[in-house]
Amino acid sequence: MAARGWTVPMWPKEYGGGGLSREEEKILREEMRAINARSPLESFGIWMLGPALLHFGNETQKKEYLPKIARGEIRWCQGYSEPGAGSDLASLQTKAEDKGDHFVVSGQKIWTSYADKADWILCLVRTDPAAPKHKGISFVLFDMTAKGVTTKPILLISGKSPFCETFFDNVKVPKENLVGTLNDGWTIAKYLLTHERASIGSGLSLVGMRSLPAEAIKSFGRDASGRLDNPFVREEVIRAEIDGRALLATIERYKAEAKAGQGVGAKSAILKYAGTELNKRRYEAFMTIGGSDALEWESARSDEGTLAREWLRTKANSIEGGTSEIMLGIVAKRILDLPEARHDRARRRPDHAARFRARVSSRQVARLGTTPPARHERQGRFQPRSLAQHEGYGLDRNPDRRSQRRLGFRSRRDGAGVRGNGPHARGLPFPLDRGDGCD
Repeated sequence: MAARGWTVPMWPKEYGGGGLSREEEKILREEMRAINARSPLESFGIWMLGPALLHFGNETQKKEYLPKIARGEIRWCQGYSEPGAGSDLASLQTKAEDKGDHFVVSGQKIWTSYADKADWILCLVRTDPAAPKHKGISFVLFDMTAKGVTTKPILLISGKSPFCETFFDNVKVPKENLVGTLNDGWTIAKYLLTHERASIGSGLSLVGMRSLPAEAIKSFGRDASGRLDNPFVREEVIRAEIDGRALLATIERYKAEAKAGQGVGAKSAILKYAGTELNKRRYEAFMTIGGSDALEWESARSDEGTLAREWLRTKANSIEGGTSEIMLGIVAKRILDLPEARHDRARRRPDHAARFRARVSSRQVARLGTTPPARHERQGRFQPRSLAQHEGYGLDRNPDRRSQRRLGFRSRRDGAGVRGNGPHARGLPFPLDRGDGCD
């Protein structure tokens, strides 16, 4: 497979790839699945670094690293997260000092998958501490056997340890190992994360080595009509299988869009979220099917607790590569453009606040014939009104009735219902920093 370039079918042949078109690559994958063949090679180099080098690397870097990645001759790990920079990755503090013909890297990374087994690392470092946090970051590559690099495995709940802490103590990195432009590593980091998230979601869309329907039939058998003889489990299995195939169809659609030049971009967050949550659901179903036997931890019958360990490992799926909450935020802001995302922008930037207020005003004037008071907007932020400011709008003044002290609740005294009397009913805008004004 490596000799044909089929470990990376769509990479150019001059870099160790197969030079196949997207249609040819799809046919190759389908034929391999038809004969139950495993993937010829899986690595961080293929999933993440390779695409980044193809896009941002210079010719020397492409010829040096890409063929070795395609042949599986070099193992890579990813130096992104730090103890104080997880979801807020741009706050990373690992620094690279310019020493003329090389950098000196000092700092720490965490959750570095297989760092103790990797040959090289792709690493984000801060090269300009004075620049805004997204600006002074660079993307470098260096040898994990270099002097000053140490790793410490992190024991996980599954009993295994693919993650490590990685320490850099004045590690010398040649300047030719800088990928892209100095201080513009954040651009590469975002591009790479897009591929990482899409790869995670695609890889977890269906569990190829463990069939959920087969396990269910093995445990419960079939009824007289040939269906799985457990209605509850049957429903869960069918839902998971349908969702898995729907995700595969979505992946194919995104690939077609990428071929048309649209790219995946923020849609990788959809794939990552859907794939990881689906994988967690599937393993919950596996555990339901297995019952108490599935919880065996150390026995020959359970293959040393393989299923239980895999189930526990899925809990990390919704954290690695960006948490599910972060993925949903990306989808809300960059794909769906939901109102709360607009409120966030309005709070951050006064000009957005002014435009948003103008849109809200025009809608309310058209609907209710009233304009929201200016006091709702202070220094570019939307603030809730105090209890005193709502006197006369039906709010109960009894401090013991705490439920009505929350902005947005209404008095029921007139029989109008919870929202029948109060500022919302009189055309005032919703309090934007708590959603609906309720806890």
